[in-house]
Amino acid sequence: MEVKTGPMLGSTRSPLGSGGRQDRASDAARLIRAIEDAILEATYGGVRNLSVDVTSREVILRGRCRSYHVKQMAQHAAMRMCEDLDIVNEIQVVE
Repeated sequence: MEVKTGPMLGSTRSPLGSGGRQDRASDAARLIRAIEDAILEATYGGVRNLSVDVTSREVILRGRCRSYHVKQMAQHAAMRMCEDLDIVNEIQVVE
């Protein structure tokens, strides 16, 4: 699991809270974990090497799966967890 704690997390419009840097990092870590859990549940573990990165504006999904249907299920699971953020789905479909 990778946590991005770049300058964008300090934005006042961030859904990750407005506390100190450490608070934002732990909020991001909790959000990442929740998104990962939702994706794993929705896809029945169908996304391998899942990685979720969060900035103040977007959630980036990375990993590999075997079908576009699983990729779509992962995206919709992430969308349900963070309606205020854009989803960038970089999950690769491989055979």
